[in-house]
Amino acid sequence: LKLNEIQDNVIVIDSVSKRYSMCGARVGALVTKNKTVLDAVMKFAQARLSPPTLGQIAGEFALDTPQSYFDEVNREYNLRRNVLVDGLNSIPGVLCPKPKGAFYCMARLPIDDSDRFCQWILENYQLEGKTVMMAPGSGFYASEGAGKNEVRLAYVLRQEDLIESVQIIREALHVYPGRTN
Repeated sequence: LKLNEIQDNVIVIDSVSKRYSMCGARVGALVTKNKTVLDAVMKFAQARLSPPTLGQIAGEFALDTPQSYFDEVNREYNLRRNVLVDGLNSIPGVLCPKPKGAFYCMARLPIDDSDRFCQWILENYQLEGKTVMMAPGSGFYASEGAGKNEVRLAYVLRQEDLIESVQIIREALHVYPGRTN
């Protein structure tokens, strides 16, 4: 926040759920020198009396996490991202840009409708008794029709499982009735 020229335009938001992979922990912070933003945020903050005690205790202990933990997590997520994105891009007709700051990717598939495809693969397709759960891309866009042929995949699994997931998607696309090319 020591950017003097723009200090009123800087807002830092952080949470233990994102920083420490503590899903569901509702403990975080917002830091800003902008009084208007701070006043607005405080109105909402007062509506939530306090986060659960367990989340507060875990959050306090998490603050002592060494940098080596973050280095290892970052390295592992980069490897997982590369395995998934490279694997998806090796499938004909699939385009998956490499994310730079997320633990998920958006992949454009050669399909008619991602809502139908995601439901179809869960309910009607298995490769060696396994399938893949994905989120339809349309739910992540405000514009009508955007993401209709995209899916969102998180790379939170082990690398071996991501490789297997790519193979399942590859084979599923061969037989999906709504394939477009």
